[in-house]
Amino acid sequence: MHRPSESQFLPVTLWPYFLHHRALLGGLAHAAWETVLELMCAATGDEVMRLLQDEGLLSDERTELLLSWRHTGFSVHNRVRVEPEDQPAVERLARYIMRPPISLERVQWGGEGVVHYRAKGGHDGRTLPAGDTAEAFDPAEFVARVIMHIPEPRRHLVRY
Repeated sequence: MHRPSESQFLPVTLWPYFLHHRALLGGLAHAAWETVLELMCAATGDEVMRLLQDEGLLSDERTELLLSWRHTGFSVHNRVRVEPEDQPAVERLARYIMRPPISLERVQWGGEGVVHYRAKGGHDGRTLPAGDTAEAFDPAEFVARVIMHIPEPRRHLVRY
């Protein structure tokens, strides 16, 4: 696969503008994000799914299910503001941020190399029926799914 040189990412003649006007870096990051989003939207339907199928990671049924979802990926709700002087709201936000990525109360060692994770409910707020709420995982797969949400050291996840 061809790896572009640094000058192909941003022409050298434009570097001084961003070097001397650091405030423009946010706009540059936004432009890069829009470009990647457009490319990923174009590629996801065919190329990425085909790649995962070729590697034996997705069945035809799973591919159809993934492509049928109306909302894929993630979204961020940013309409609620917490004012610094609203101490109870700040405390609630701090408790929310400090929550672990999974609830240990929902994890159960099933024996024979199986981890069961009991779901809280659907993403739309509905409660899942009793008995069908736990998903079984190989322990290594469960750990892999959890740690994939841990950012790399010194990796900034918030962009302004």
